[in-house]
Amino acid sequence: MAIKIGIELEMMNITGNEVLESMERAGANCSPQIHGYHGGPGANSGMWKMESDSSLSGRTATLATKGCLEVISPILEGAPGVAQLNRLLTALKARGAKVNQSCGTHISVGLNGKARWEAMSVQNKVK
Repeated sequence: MAIKIGIELEMMNITGNEVLESMERAGANCSPQIHGYHGGPGANSGMWKMESDSSLSGRTATLATKGCLEVISPILEGAPGVAQLNRLLTALKARGAKVNQSCGTHISVGLNGKARWEAMSVQNKVK
């Protein structure tokens, strides 16, 4: 089974419309609005989403005005998911997305085949 990941990308100097155009270039579906914290489609929806994030220094972006926002993936699976993420990152960079010390990237990794994990020693799990 393929590995499953989820990613949250915090960025600045970009509009919501520029994110949507980047999503289209990457072959990804994205909710067409900037949602509030933990709003919009869920991780199992297959849709990316944009959210406001008060931890970012700067004004929250709108669809038409540059600012800060967070882009959150649905559950991505295996090599096709990683390829889509790479295409999106390339497109966002080309649109001028930036980061500063207030921005972060959060990655969640799903464990398929939990039996192998359960059989590991505590030391190996920590490692």
